[in-house]
Amino acid sequence: MIILDTKAKLTDLQHLIDKVDDYPISARQLTGLAKKEGAGSEIVDFYKAFPDNACFTNREDLLARTEQVEIMETESPPAEDVVHGAED
Repeated sequence: MIILDTKAKLTDLQHLIDKVDDYPISARQLTGLAKKEGAGSEIVDFYKAFPDNACFTNREDLLARTEQVEIMETESPPAEDVVHGAED
């Protein structure tokens, strides 16, 4: 599972996705594009969390996988809650 300290907003992620001209694109290339476009560190870190060899075949694939990870992050309890829950 991909877990980040700061959370990227889905709208910011979609804004970057809109700037992708050519597919397929790798997570490494997305990280580079985010830096080039001046995206915030949370956007860069979001795509850095994917394996470097992760490849997105088209816009729909990239958007779906981005949304899936963002939703998992939103629904995941903080690590301290997980640890605390295990002690109860």
